[in-house]
Amino acid sequence: MPDSGEEQKMEDLISNFRWNRNEIYGRFNREDAENIMRIPISLSRSGDMHFWIRSKHGEYSVKSCYQVLLKEERSKGSETKGDSGSSYDDSNTQIWKTLWGLNIKHKIKLFIWRCIPNTLTARETIFRRTKQGSPFCSRCGDNMETMEHILFHCEQAQKVWKLAPVQWDGIQNQIGCFKKWWAALVQATSRNKGRQHIALTANILWQLWKDRNKMEFEGKERDGLKIVQKAST
Repeated sequence: MPDSGEEQKMEDLISNFRWNRNEIYGRFNREDAENIMRIPISLSRSGDMHFWIRSKHGEYSVKSCYQVLLKEERSKGSETKGDSGSSYDDSNTQIWKTLWGLNIKHKIKLFIWRCIPNTLTARETIFRRTKQGSPFCSRCGDNMETMEHILFHCEQAQKVWKLAPVQWDGIQNQIGCFKKWWAALVQATSRNKGRQHIALTANILWQLWKDRNKMEFEGKERDGLKIVQKAST
């Protein structure tokens, strides 16, 4: 919505219990306008309430959200897998099975869960959706701040991975796409202490994300060695 400095009210977008199409498309970008138009308007004048349509009782849960994202991933896969459908399904199953089975904090599992379908709000994502702010990394300033940039390519991330006690040199060619990189990573479950190494890696990724947010919102930067030490404890 335009930042005019004036108070904006939802009722300005509604006329006779219907969305004011011209008003909505005049104030919002096309994607947001179409999403707004899909929202049903109550005819009973009852108060607003939160309702999650993906569950029977209208209450949001992590499980129901996970099921929605998993269904979307399977749908995307069915469009591209072709003759390799079985191996594609097996790979996706192994990704999630390994993640939920790791001996790490639940919040870190949810973080990795968001990384796999690329739903973290990096600067590039925000700029692409809203055309506001800068899409470039606030730390190095030379590259678009994508999720992969934060976790692998940024100078801070590279310092951390060089200091990390676990290395994944064999899958460096996959760091352009987190999901492909993680899918290659989970194959290490069969090696000695494989799950512990993956768990440590998840902790490092989490600490890199926290470090990015500290830099983004507080202007503070942590030493790379401290990040590794924090992830290892």
